[in-house]
Amino acid sequence: MCNKALYFQNTWLSAKLAKGIEEAKGDIICFLDDDDLFKPTKLERVDKIFEEDKIS
Repeated sequence: MCNKALYFQNTWLSAKLAKGIEEAKGDIICFLDDDDLFKPTKLERVDKIFEEDKIS
C-alpha cells in the first residue's frame, strides 16, 4: 500500500481531484477532505473489502 498526500493552493476542487487520480499508482483511490477523519484501520478495511472480490 502506498500513501501519498498532495497539497494544492488556489485550485478548484475538480482540478485537485483530477490531479490526485492522475498521480495515483494503485488500484484503489481514497480521498480525505479537510473535515474527514480516517481511523487508523480505515485503509486496511477498504483494501480487505476489495480483496474479497464482492466489488467490481
